[in-house]
Amino acid sequence: MPLSAGITMIYNIGFAIACSSRRIPILVHHHSYSYLNAPSRSMAWLNRILTERDGHIFLSDTMQAAYDQRYTRRAQAVILPNSYATSALSDASRNDVLNNKPLRIGHFSNLSIEKGLKTVLDTFAELRQQKMDCELQLAGPLTGANERELVELARLQFGTSLKIRGPLYGADKDAYFRELDFFWFPSEYVNEAQPIVLVEALAYGIPCVAMRRGCIEWLLGDAGTIASDRQQFMNIAIEQAKNVSESLFCAARRRCRKRYEELRAIESTGLADAIRFLGAQQK
Repeated sequence: MPLSAGITMIYNIGFAIACSSRRIPILVHHHSYSYLNAPSRSMAWLNRILTERDGHIFLSDTMQAAYDQRYTRRAQAVILPNSYATSALSDASRNDVLNNKPLRIGHFSNLSIEKGLKTVLDTFAELRQQKMDCELQLAGPLTGANERELVELARLQFGTSLKIRGPLYGADKDAYFRELDFFWFPSEYVNEAQPIVLVEALAYGIPCVAMRRGCIEWLLGDAGTIASDRQQFMNIAIEQAKNVSESLFCAARRRCRKRYEELRAIESTGLADAIRFLGAQQK
């Protein structure tokens, strides 16, 4: 059962009550930090309904720890990262070659200020001011009028150095990731959990700089760099772009691929645990 957030969790509670009255086990899938960042009465009610015969699927052990700290969990726990959604990328590869003329930087998201669009554009502007030969590739849908205005102003400022790719799928998405040297994700969305685009960047061996939100620090491990605030993000991203070399890039790419394979191994164990849980409940 995927969990809703906010008031719509009432439907999860109703479903859980119906299952509990019939002694049908429930496997709850968490994908938001809304009830982990702050206490939630709805989540507390749902948690009281769940018993030892039920289970939770968490995106990471840090997410499980955050849940256990805020609520008294009785149901079993399974760790299943979002890498399960990227199984088609297990053979993703690209040459260990740095595109330093120009350096290609990507940001892929629902393009919004909350998800870091303005921070990305301001960081890129600083790089350009320092005479870096670089290119920014934005991918994903623009979410509002403010964001469209930001992008239009950036288009005038950066010219052909800014590529607006829009929503990408399939082969176009694959080509996008294969072209990148760095991936920036300075999301300040308070309920950010574990963005799939970061898993995809790891699969393609792209070094990431991201904000400390949800499970992101756990997700990236030593394959990415975490910033605590907007200014620190800008400083880190600029420093990495200015000082990157072929050897540093290749080492970073290997760390990314290694972390992705670690995530796939955790995913495999989590899927096996979930299947065993469901099988045990049917006996």
